[in-house]
Amino acid sequence: MTRAKGITARRSRGFTLAELMVAMAVGTILLLVVLGVMSSGSEGYAAATGRIDANVEARAALTTFSDDLATIRPSPVNDLSFSIRQGEGVWPSSEAWFFALKPRSAQDAGKASGDLCFVYYYTAVTRELEGEAGPYSRKLYRRLISSADVMEMLRNGDDFLAPKPDPERLEDEAVAFNVVQFLAEPWVVNSESGQVEAWTRESGLAGPDFVDLTLRLTDDRTAALLSKEENWEGDWPLARQFFGEGPGSAEGKRMRTFKTRLPLDE
Repeated sequence: MTRAKGITARRSRGFTLAELMVAMAVGTILLLVVLGVMSSGSEGYAAATGRIDANVEARAALTTFSDDLATIRPSPVNDLSFSIRQGEGVWPSSEAWFFALKPRSAQDAGKASGDLCFVYYYTAVTRELEGEAGPYSRKLYRRLISSADVMEMLRNGDDFLAPKPDPERLEDEAVAFNVVQFLAEPWVVNSESGQVEAWTRESGLAGPDFVDLTLRLTDDRTAALLSKEENWEGDWPLARQFFGEGPGSAEGKRMRTFKTRLPLDE
C-alpha cells in the first residue's frame, strides 16, 4: 500500500523544468520548419503567378500593337508611313505613331468609320490609383484619333504629327502595366545588298519593312517597391538591382522580356 502511494505521488509531480524546456525547443524548431516551408511555397506561388500575369499582359499588348500595325497606311500629309522617337535613360522606351485602317475602337456612330485612324503608342509614369494616394508605375499607353478628328485637325493646322505623351487624356488607354521598357526598332532590307539595315526618317524611304518590338515587364510585387516616381525615371537607383544596368547588361530576375517581329504590309 505504501509503495503504491509513492508511485502515485511521483506521477502527480508532472514534467520537470528540463523536460519542459526540451519540449518547447523541439516545438519551436518544428514550427520554424513549417513556417519556412509555407513561406517558400507562398513565394514560389507568387513568383509563378507573376510570370503568368506578365505573359498574359505582354501577349495582349503585343497583339494590340500587331493588329494596329497590320493595317498601316501611308500618311495623308507626308510620305512617311511610320514614325518613331527614341527615349533616353537606363532603359530607354520608344514612342511610335502611324496611320492605320479602321481600328474599331477609334470610331463611333457620330464619326467616319472604315477610314484612316492615327495611332500613337508611348510610355508614362503615373500613379496606380487616381488622386494623391497610391504608388507609381510605368504604363504603355495607346492613343487613337478617328478619321473625322484627323481631318478636323488638318483643317485647323494642328501639329498632331508630332504627338506628346499625355496620360491624363481620358481617350488614351493603358494597354500594359509595370513596363520596364517598350522598344520599337524599325528595319529595312537594302534592295542592292539584301542586308537588313536600321530604318530612320532620314533614310529617304517611306517606311520600314518590319519592326522588332520588345516589351519588358516586371511583376506587381516589384512594382510596389518602386513606389516613387524617381524610381521609374532617370538613373533608376533602386531599380538597378532588379533589372540590371540597361540593355546589354545581365538582366535581373524580376523582369520578363517579350520580343516579336512584325512585318509591314502596305
